[in-house]
Amino acid sequence: MKEIQFFGEYTFEKSPLLVMRGIEMIDLTPRQLETLSLLLDAKGEVVSRETFLDKVWGDVIVEEHNLTQTIFLLRKTLGKLPNGQEYIETVPKKGYRMSPSALSLSTMREPSPSLWDKAKMKIPSPALPSVPLMEGTRSRSIIKRMFLIQAAVIVVTMAATLLRGFQARPHLLKVRQLTHDGVYKVSDAPLFLRDKRLFFTERQDTRNLLASVSLDGNISRNQVLPVRDGVLSGIGKSAEDVLISRPGDKGTITVASLNGDNNRPLSEFGGESPSWSPDGKHLAFIRGQQLFTADDKGQNPVPLVAVQGTPFWPVWSPDGTAIRFSVREPDGGESIHEVNLATKRLSPVLRGEPHEHRACCGAWTSNGRYFAYVVGNSASTSLWVQREEVLGWKKIKRSWELASGPVDFWRAPVIDQDHIYAIGEQVRHKLVLLNSKFAPFLPAVSVNSLSISHDGEWVAYSVYPEGSLWKSRLDGTERTRLSAHDEYTRMPQWSSDDHEIFYLRMIEGKPWSLAQVDARGGKPGILAIGGSGTSELAYSTAGDQLVMDQTGPGSTTSRKLAILSSKGQLIEELPESEGMTAARWSADGRYISAVSVDREQLRVFDRVSRKWDVVFTSATIGANVWDRKGNTLYFMARQEQRCTLFRFQPGGQGASEVMEIPEVYANGDVSRALEVTARGDLIFEYLEGAAEIYDLNVDLRSPL
Repeated sequence: MKEIQFFGEYTFEKSPLLVMRGIEMIDLTPRQLETLSLLLDAKGEVVSRETFLDKVWGDVIVEEHNLTQTIFLLRKTLGKLPNGQEYIETVPKKGYRMSPSALSLSTMREPSPSLWDKAKMKIPSPALPSVPLMEGTRSRSIIKRMFLIQAAVIVVTMAATLLRGFQARPHLLKVRQLTHDGVYKVSDAPLFLRDKRLFFTERQDTRNLLASVSLDGNISRNQVLPVRDGVLSGIGKSAEDVLISRPGDKGTITVASLNGDNNRPLSEFGGESPSWSPDGKHLAFIRGQQLFTADDKGQNPVPLVAVQGTPFWPVWSPDGTAIRFSVREPDGGESIHEVNLATKRLSPVLRGEPHEHRACCGAWTSNGRYFAYVVGNSASTSLWVQREEVLGWKKIKRSWELASGPVDFWRAPVIDQDHIYAIGEQVRHKLVLLNSKFAPFLPAVSVNSLSISHDGEWVAYSVYPEGSLWKSRLDGTERTRLSAHDEYTRMPQWSSDDHEIFYLRMIEGKPWSLAQVDARGGKPGILAIGGSGTSELAYSTAGDQLVMDQTGPGSTTSRKLAILSSKGQLIEELPESEGMTAARWSADGRYISAVSVDREQLRVFDRVSRKWDVVFTSATIGANVWDRKGNTLYFMARQEQRCTLFRFQPGGQGASEVMEIPEVYANGDVSRALEVTARGDLIFEYLEGAAEIYDLNVDLRSPL
């Protein structure tokens, strides 16, 4: 007999791990089931975080946010107890436990056969009763009734068998890292599999390369892509004809032939995210908020469908009858939709799934039965797979999580039989002082944005990838968390008196907002709503004002810079600030610097003359910051193979070099964060780690 435990309105079965609510099976991932099993086995006692990490994740190296996210998803799935409490309680500084209220609601009882036991039972044909032979209507009626009962039993048994087969969960068998070279793989561009080689975009210095790796791990770098900042977006069957997409406000698509040294652009047109149809005769691509189709060279475009938001990543179904694409929604979410090419009917792919508005970037198997995609949250992403089958007259779809670690992010999946290939990122944001020794700053944490208090005693920072907000002394002591566990934060800024901290926050499924919290801790106050593309914030002590980038409805590229009061009221939108981000204030509040979205231009706005001046043009511009006492602007830029710190003063002779950054810190990119201490020292952010390609061997069980 099965070992069964009861909690609240749920039944938990040990082998196989299964949770039921009545006759409904609750869909949980293996790690969620193992986490729940530990909690139930403890019978209301506290289970430490260390125990969870040891028992559930074993030898896999993960961080605590993996456990936090698992508990969060369990709570979301289970819902609330009748008294309003959570099923799983947090015990501060100790761990988690199953609520005693949940355990007391269901007294342990004699286990009864589980649903699977019942489905597996061999149900004998009902014995016909011994009746005397009769002639006429009554005899025929009894025989007919017995026949119908037998037929019903056979149908129910077959349905249970089919349903159980359909419920069979695909699962991850093992993970193999294919590349180990440490060269950055562009994770916002897709992977392509041709003749047992994976093709992808790599970035070396300021150049994007077409690279490939065989399935045994042998890497070759074919050539520099012929379009500056372009990424591989499509590849022909011969691996010579390619689609190259250059994103940005004025995205361009190039159809090119890469034949040795003879690179020949065949056509070029406006748009993004191109994708060839399976027969290579048509293209799908994005232009603005519309999905288009065209011929194989991008000519004769026809609008297919328009959406609220920004569409991206279109992929054709294997039979060429439908296109699935992702949408960045105006409220900050992401979702996957499908359009039928014959009827132009648009429908959500993951309707009703808990992660419906956190999913993107999918790929089909060649037979169209499985669809792999990425689900994101504020701290990491995971790989999921959906199976679609026709049972009788109805299409049934089910989705399962396949991988959520050990890397922080999974990107660009391509699925082939029982393998999913994807880009996994294990990156940490580290800080150093820009001096002769490059001394580390806050070496124990990964920080993607920071701010030094005006008295020079404290630092506020956002941790990557978790997104939590903290403050500490400059040496890392007296560390205090300031954000809630469901917040993802960026860009902390100290108020002029150092009593409050302004920052950008995001709650899952909602847009970025401007928030304020007491520097000693407490509940944050929401000052203003930003947008799905809001990413930067800066504070001016001179005017007690803030500047942030705001995104228009349904767009992630039409940024404008907005100046707000410290109470969140809009003061003005800066003129001619479309497509600008990373705004920073000068010490006296007169100047605002900003970088173009394509990171090719640095400008400075004079609030007195109301004019913009172009300060610097480069291949790639990184972070910028003003010093605390004068009006000197420091910024990072990469030209050719050099990453350099520059200095600029309004009214001066233009930008001048300060120092070249060693390549070990430049890491193929430029810093997105610079900060100035009260003593005038510059703090520089660099990336440690790499994005590599992984082979995930999966068991995609046949439902029949």
